[in-house]
Amino acid sequence: MRPLAELVDEWVRDLEADHDVLTVRQYRNYAHSRFVPFFGTLDGITAATAEDYWRGRLRVVIKRSVRKELSALRGLLEWAHGRGYIGKPPLIEGPSRRATGTPDTTKRHKLHEVEVSRADVEAMIHVLPERSPGARNRNRGFLVRDRFAFAWETGLRPATLDELRGEDYQRDTGTLRIRDVVDKNRYARELPLTPRARAILDRVCPATGLVFGRHDARQHLRAAARAVLPPDKARQFSIYDVRHGRLTDLCEHSSNLPGVAFLSGHLDIGTLSSRYVHPSARAAREVLSSLLSKPEPDHA
Repeated sequence: MRPLAELVDEWVRDLEADHDVLTVRQYRNYAHSRFVPFFGTLDGITAATAEDYWRGRLRVVIKRSVRKELSALRGLLEWAHGRGYIGKPPLIEGPSRRATGTPDTTKRHKLHEVEVSRADVEAMIHVLPERSPGARNRNRGFLVRDRFAFAWETGLRPATLDELRGEDYQRDTGTLRIRDVVDKNRYARELPLTPRARAILDRVCPATGLVFGRHDARQHLRAAARAVLPPDKARQFSIYDVRHGRLTDLCEHSSNLPGVAFLSGHLDIGTLSSRYVHPSARAAREVLSSLLSKPEPDHA
């Protein structure tokens, strides 16, 4: 019997052919960090050991996380069966409806998105370093400020930004090609860009290869958040709040929800309206401000 870790690597390579990069990355993490250490071998994955696994996981994470892991485990078993490595896969049951699990206290958890305005984001951009500190050559090191500004201008998901390549930028048309494999919804499209977004790509985009790449800039973002936002917001701020803030801003300033959905990569406009269109005092002030800027109607 081949080692489980070796089989997992083969499984992940096969996933790359027809799964988006985000799913592949998540399943690879589950398999190597959870399944291989716990089960040891492919034969070690049975209905009984799987139950032991998820019951143990419920002691440290919430049920939703356990269900995601079990989905990956079932996928691994179905793949192994299709390859002839095992017979009929065991039936993997999951937690009951009443199960809740345990919040993972080793990670920072957010109760809700942090509301940030355009002014908040611009202030954070101003205090961010141009590149990650420690780079001896100013032309080396990961881009921080430009990536953050580009995230605001486009509203793209952080994981999509990780995978953007120089070949995706169409300089002649000023559009960005979003490949289906880098989009959570596998929504391939030609994305129009703001002048600022184009200026950033014109400045930093290579002819080939990753534009920004994947790196951990959380320490820089947290420092910027502490410098700009109130303490309660700064503690909860994350890069995903930039996307939420940008799409909320676009929804508040445009009645064209299909257009905003195209920019954001939402195939279902209902998802956009339910997640990003919320009542807020800021939106109310925008409404009143727009009314005051218009001439009073003549009632004579």
